[in-house]
Amino acid sequence: VGFRLASYKAGSVEIVGLSSLENISTTLPHISPEMVLVVTKFEQLVRASGILPYCSLERKGNWRNIMIRTSRGKEPEDGRIKQIMVVVVLDPMDLESSKLTQLKSDLTQFFTAGAGLECGVTSLYIHLSPARKESGVPDPAPELLWGDSSIQETLMGRSFSISPQAFFQVNTLAAEVLYKTVGDIADLTEKTSLVDVCCGTGTIGLCLAGRVKNVVGVEIVAEAVRDAQKNAENNGVTNCNFFTGKAEDILNNILR
Repeated sequence: VGFRLASYKAGSVEIVGLSSLENISTTLPHISPEMVLVVTKFEQLVRASGILPYCSLERKGNWRNIMIRTSRGKEPEDGRIKQIMVVVVLDPMDLESSKLTQLKSDLTQFFTAGAGLECGVTSLYIHLSPARKESGVPDPAPELLWGDSSIQETLMGRSFSISPQAFFQVNTLAAEVLYKTVGDIADLTEKTSLVDVCCGTGTIGLCLAGRVKNVVGVEIVAEAVRDAQKNAENNGVTNCNFFTGKAEDILNNILR
């Protein structure tokens, strides 16, 4: 379990495991120790599971990847990571329902009472996502196995709830500088109507809402729009409206 050595588009499917690196903090300084611990522990589970990793060349196996999101929670002043979301992505191909049920139980036990307990995971999901997509068949949503359904992060004084599939800037401190700069360049005033296309969880619009008349956010991911609406409510922001759909399909009607 680790990182892809090069891009799949370039023809590479090789993975470099974190356990093979002599000094992880030097080689990957941008990866937090909390994430490293989750990955190294998760590798133990994968090896013991008897289930093979998915191979895109042979189109066999089931384990696909693991997504880890961390946050400073609702009180970010000390800068420490307080919440960890883990989303295990698995191709259910050829796995019987009884095997999937057992696997979900094993994952939950591993991170709540087993070797993965020390990771401090606060949200654990499994995403049964086939590697080979069928036209017209939507990907199932991630399933919450244990813990909170979302993690929280604070950005420019606003608190944001982040679900598994919702977009949120990876570097929070850099995002604060970026959003403030965007607002300055746009010369926002109390008469401005701000349109946030591909708004995700509403971060840009909500962070700049205090500088404009109103905000309209558009996002194709329904889960992210629900997060945006929840974030507006939790922050007491009343001049923002968020809509689900493709911007090119719905924006003209919204702005009429």
